[in-house]
Formats: sequence, C-alpha cells, structure tokens
Amino acid sequence: MHGARLIIANDPDADRMAIAEKLPSGEWKILSGNEAGSILGAAVLHNLKAEGKPLARTAMLASTVSSKMLRRVSEAEGFLFDETLTGFKWLGNRAIDLQRDDGIYVAFAYEEAIGFTVGDVVRDKDGVSAAAFFAELAVRLEEEGITVVEYLEMLYRKYGYFVTDNSYFFCYDQEVIARIFDRIRFGEEKYAHKLAYPTHIGGHRVSTIRDLTVGYDSTTPDRKPRLAVSAASQMITFLLENGCVFTLRTRWVHFFFLVGWVYRQNLQSLTEYHTSDFCRFGTEPKIKYYIELDGPDEVQVRRDLARVVRAVAEELLQPERNTLGARKVD
Repeated sequence: MHGARLIIANDPDADRMAIAEKLPSGEWKILSGNEAGSILGAAVLHNLKAEGKPLARTAMLASTVSSKMLRRVSEAEGFLFDETLTGFKWLGNRAIDLQRDDGIYVAFAYEEAIGFTVGDVVRDKDGVSAAAFFAELAVRLEEEGITVVEYLEMLYRKYGYFVTDNSYFFCYDQEVIARIFDRIRFGEEKYAHKLAYPTHIGGHRVSTIRDLTVGYDSTTPDRKPRLAVSAASQMITFLLENGCVFTLRTRWVHFFFLVGWVYRQNLQSLTEYHTSDFCRFGTEPKIKYYIELDGPDEVQVRRDLARVVRAVAEELLQPERNTLGARKVD
C-alpha cells in the first residue's frame, strides 16, 4: 500500500536481518542468508577500496556451513578470509583474535542463518547496524539505477554462480541417527571401528573430508581439524572433485553427561570408539544438510547441484531405509 520496493526486517531482539525486494513481475524475492551475506560483503569491499584501506590486512569471516562465495571474492580481490564453527561466539572471538594477535581488521562476518556484523563496533550479530548499512547500499544502488537483485547478478557474473540447497530430514530416534553416521564413517561393517568414508558420492570422487565429531581432517598433515572438535554433535563436511561442498550436521544436547562419560572412560581418541558408544543423549530431531556448488553457468550449476542433493539423500542418509521424515515444502 506504500509502494515500497524493498523490505528490511529485524527479528524481535534485532540481532538478525532479512531482506526482500519486489521484482518487476510484482513478486517478492526474499534473499537467503547467503545471498544477503554475499551482497553485504561485496558492499563492504567497495567501501574499503573507496577509503584506500589495505586489503592485505583486512579479513572477512563466515561460518563453515555458509556460502564459499566470499572466499572466492577474497581470492580475486586480495583480502583475507576465514571460517569458524556456526554461531557468533566463534565468529566474534575469531575477529577479536585476528585483531589482537595479528593486527588484522575484520570488516565483515556472517552466517547463513541471516546473522551479520559490519565493522568492529559490535563483535556479535547485529541486525540494527546491518540494516543501516544495507539501507545505505540500497540508496547507492538506486542512484546507479541498479536493483539489489541485479547487483547480486553482477556479483555472480564476476565471481561465479554459487547455488546452495540447505534443508533437513526429521529423525526422532537417536539410535537411527547414530547408525546413519556410523555407516558414513565406518561403512557397512558395523563394528570395524576403522574410518572408511565413501570415496565417491553421486559419481564424483571425494576430494577431502573433515569430521568434527571424531576429529579427522584429510587436508591437514596430522589429520586433525583446525576447528574445534565435539562429540556432542554430528558434523561431517565433504568436498567433491566437481567443487561441490556439503556438510551433514545434527545438534546434540546434554553435553555435560557426555563429558562425564568420556572422563570416566579416560578416552585418548574418540576415533577408537563407535559413534553409537557416545551418542546416547538428547538431540534436536533433524539431520541437516548444507550443499553448495558454483560455476559460470547458473542453469548447469543448478542441474548438477540437484543431482548431488539426490545422491546425498539416497547414498548417505537413505530416508526410506531409515524412516526419515522429509521437510514440508510450502
């Protein structure tokens, strides 16, 4: 009724921000957290260049399940990029550490769940400052005769089309969840206790694996992850040879029981034990997946990504075999 073309919204405690833009067709495009994060990061970069800031001493951060687009931008433009675990506890502390220990200015950080921080005034997700910054960007784009969606398209054409498919399956049985992840880690030999991750998924060779539940990373010399390891949740990330990266994740609760159990058993390495040995407590009833692929042709990227999404479900999660509930699509 007001003729607005853009909507900027905060949640009740104003720590998150959502954006929607009205398209020429009359439909509204609601930006995903990754789309908004890529736009805000590019706008921050624009301002840094305009101010003559040294990009080699500047960084941007994102959670490990967020889009890798800012990493691509950093490689092309010369600033630093780093990832942390999900949550601004990790992002904020990483920003503080980089500033204190290395003199690196973290200009922007975000997570795909529409959490953003711009600048260094607030080292936590802040929907108010993010909304103000985005409003300034929207004014600049309006003056240049560019819509927000057109600006995003310009970024895609320059850095590649990054397409994500983030969703989940419901599973209320803790033993089933443990069995699914046991099979991913150890194969069909239930009691082998030897890591045997799949070598191919959807016909694509697996290039790297990082398992933050048992503490394994195929990319490091000692095979130990740089990010924090926790047996209190399931979290495995695969990189395929076609460039597709995906993470399978759950969130476990009642961690204090697990800590006590591990302490009593005096475990030296969780990789020596079966997942079902220590995943016996409460859990959020979802197995989440975050899958992303990029390339120069959006249509081809979407087609290839859909094939990988199907393969992850059919080959790894096996919803029919494990009686998983699918997410309802509006």
